[in-house]
Amino acid sequence: EYPVVEGCFTDIFSGIEGLPFVCQADVVLTRVMSCHEKLVEIAKPAKVMLDVGCGRIYAGFDVITAGQWQKLNTLFDSCQGTGRLLKATEDFRKNNDVFGSGKPEWRLSHKIKSALDPKGVFSPGALPGKV
Repeated sequence: EYPVVEGCFTDIFSGIEGLPFVCQADVVLTRVMSCHEKLVEIAKPAKVMLDVGCGRIYAGFDVITAGQWQKLNTLFDSCQGTGRLLKATEDFRKNNDVFGSGKPEWRLSHKIKSALDPKGVFSPGALPGKV
């Protein structure tokens, strides 16, 4: 891990973070390039940064539809990885989970959150599944 925004990639990342939608995907190292190729086919990012050293893809989009977001999450799963939207419009967030498609293991984090925060006042919506 290194600070992308403050590191040597500041210029590249600043162009990405200024877009309405910013996606971070972490995939198996050997699948970064193929995942990137398919990502471009699905949603046409305005800017992309690939970090093949740690298997991370940052992509900025002008627009992402719910259907494209579902396809991207299927792609990330097939690349043995995960994806999430670091930035999205409020309207998109209301109707879609920025953490992607639901996973069975999310139930455990939801139970822990419920036990520690039964009234749901701490960081609402900060966990997968809009919890």
